[in-house]
This record gives sequence, C-alpha cells and structure tokens, in this order.
Amino acid sequence: MSFDPPPPTASIRKRLVLLSGLWLAAALLATGLLLVHLFKVHAEEAFDAELSGQIEELAALADLNVEGKATIGLPPADPRYGRAYSGWYWLLLQDGKEAARSRSLWDGDLALPAPLPAEAFNLTGPRGEDLRALTKSIRLTETAPPLLFLAAGPQQRIHAASWDFAGHIALTFFLLGGGLIAAILIQVTWGLKPLQRLRQSLAEIRAGKKHRLEGNFPYEISPLTDGINELLDHNSKTVERARTHAGNLAHALKTPLAALMNEAHTMSGPEGERLQTLASEMNASITHHLKRARIAAAKGVLGSRTELAETASRLIQTIGKLKAGRSLKATLEGERGLWFQGERQDLEEMLGVLIENAFIWAATRVRVTLGQAERHIHVMIEDDGPGIPKERQAEMLERGKRLDESVPGSGLGLSIALDLAEAYGGRLELGVSDLGGLAVRLELPKAS
Repeated sequence: MSFDPPPPTASIRKRLVLLSGLWLAAALLATGLLLVHLFKVHAEEAFDAELSGQIEELAALADLNVEGKATIGLPPADPRYGRAYSGWYWLLLQDGKEAARSRSLWDGDLALPAPLPAEAFNLTGPRGEDLRALTKSIRLTETAPPLLFLAAGPQQRIHAASWDFAGHIALTFFLLGGGLIAAILIQVTWGLKPLQRLRQSLAEIRAGKKHRLEGNFPYEISPLTDGINELLDHNSKTVERARTHAGNLAHALKTPLAALMNEAHTMSGPEGERLQTLASEMNASITHHLKRARIAAAKGVLGSRTELAETASRLIQTIGKLKAGRSLKATLEGERGLWFQGERQDLEEMLGVLIENAFIWAATRVRVTLGQAERHIHVMIEDDGPGIPKERQAEMLERGKRLDESVPGSGLGLSIALDLAEAYGGRLELGVSDLGGLAVRLELPKAS
C-alpha cells in the first residue's frame, strides 16, 4: 500500500540539460559540417592553384617549330608527370588536337568532355580514377594561335585532406562538447539549488521537523514559497477550528447524554438497563464519529509525526501495570527510530486498543514487533491466547462483534483501530501467530 504521492515523471534538470545538449549537438554538428565544407573549398582552390602553376611551367617549356607545331622541349620538373599512371597528367592541345602529353599517361587517354570547361572540372583518368583538371588558353607569341594546356591531378588528395580535417574537427568538437555539457550541468545544478532547498524544506515539513518554509529564496520563486506558507498557515488554522468545533460538539452532546445516563441509573428493571445500554452505545458512537471527523480534517496536514518505539514501549508498560494481577511477559522487538506520520494521540489509541486486547486474551505472553517497508511502518501485536478462527477474522473487524461474550468489553477495539488506520490510509489485518494466538498487523504511513 502506498502512502506517498507517485514519483515525478520528469526532472527539470534533465530537461534543461537534455534540451541544451540537443541544441549544442546541433550547433556543433552544423558548425563542423560548415567548417569541413569551407576546408574542402579551400583545398580545391589550393589544388587548382597548384595545377595553374604547373600549366605556367608547361607554357614556359612550350615552343613552336619551324612548321608551327607546338612542342615541349624539356619535361616539367615535377617527377610525378614522368611516372606511369601516377594520377598526375598534362596535355597540350593545338587546334583541338593533341600536340604533346605527359609520360605518365603512357598509352592511356583522358576522357575529355566536349567542349572543355573554362574552369576546373572533374574527369576520369586512364585507370578509371577520379581526377580534377584545369585548362588554360595561352599564346606563345602575339601572332601565334592560342594553345590549350591541361593539367590534372587525383581528387583523392582533396578527399584525404578533407577527411583528415573532418577527423580533427570531430575530435576537437567532441572534447569541446564534453566541456560545454559539463559547464551546462554545473550551471543548471547551481541555478536549481533554490528549488533543491525548497524540496528539502518541504520534506522537513512533511517529516514534522518544521512547520513553515524558512530561508531566503530567489525573486522568481518567492511568490511560490510565500503561497505555500500561507497555505500551511491556513490549513493549520482550519484544523484547529475543526478540533475546536469537534470539542464544542462533544461537550454539547455529552452533557445531556451524561444526564440521560444518570437518569437511567435511577431507573430499575429492564427499562433502566435498556436505557443505559442505549446511552452507552450513543456515547461510543459520538466519540467514534467525532474522532473520525477530527482525523479527516487533520490527516492531510503536513508536519505531524510520532516516534513509534517510544509510544509502544510506554503503552506496554502502562497496560502491563493495569494488568499487574496476571503473570504476563510482554516484549517489544524489531527496529527503532521509526516515525508514524500522524498525531500521537491517534497512534496511542490504535496501539492501545490492540495491545490491551492482546493482554486480555494472552495466556502468558504478548509480543510487539516493529518494522518498516519502503513507504510504511508496521506493528505486529501477537499473543498466545485462543486466537480467532480464520473464518471469523473478517467478522471480528465489524463494530461491536465479540468472540466471547463472557469477557468484559464492548467489541469496538479492533474496529476502532481499523477505522483510525484506514483514516490515515493504512490497514489492519488479522492472522495466526506462531505463539499460538492472534496476530494483528497494523500498517501506517511512515514519516522520514
């Protein structure tokens, strides 16, 4: 059985960090892609500049023979143009026809587009490799027709440089992102500290350690803290008024009821006995329902808590003294330091009727065991008496039901304890003790 509100489904800190992390990741990714693109553009421009320089060298080495045919007297200084299928190639075109070529082309050909673009372009090499080429039209003399020079190199060089740059960017941004996420965590944690203090203060109020929110809170949440304090004060005053009204009502009812009971005592015969019985039942019912009304008004108010072991120990000693004529052994076992989230007088009444009931029916021994679960505390009251048959345990929780009419009592003890437990959101169960008698398990909300 749960006594606490369900846990929150989301965290403000997680939301802020997640949202900031997503925006940061998107920004870093967009920036990284932009930088890689800009680097690739820069690498292509640098590559084109290198090809342009090689074309200028070819133009310086070119000449026209007596027949007017263009030739290259000496090969370029770059050895890559002399190595077969190196990926670096050049061509000299005159009147649209090949006039000279690099040795690196060997017996292969370049798949030239028609017409040749005026700017850098991509083409396929003799072995199917991707090349980037640049052409220039240059006149060797003022009167000579222009010659077309073409230089080409492997695009893999650009791709490799771009991928290498992208790897460095990814590593750098990963480290930068990690540092920024850590900074965001620190910022969010520090920024939400007032809310953590508010949460801690509310927990202390719920546990009964404080009655109001104390301390200075930021401007943004001070209206919330002021409203909570006003609500706590209002609830406290409402409960106090409810208690006062309940007390006034009890006094107003019990005074004429006491007069009625005194009158019944003066009467003799069955009529007097019947009137006394009715008056006693009325008195018990009034007391019971006034208590239920008081608990209903007070159970939702934060701040009430009662130490369990101390209350149980005192009740065992008190009831044991009242039963001093019998040789009973009563023990208190289990955990200490457990707190009931409710009023002391209600805990005393619940435990009192159950422990007294155990003393009445026990033969030689009464055992009270304290324990806890995640959200509740429990008390097990056991005796070695005759117990209650399983088939009659549910019946015995009804008001006024008694197993043995020869034993003094009104039969209200178990039902009163059950009503009080249920009013606090707890429960009461009957069972069989290993001592041989009745085992009563009482579960109640736990205060931290």
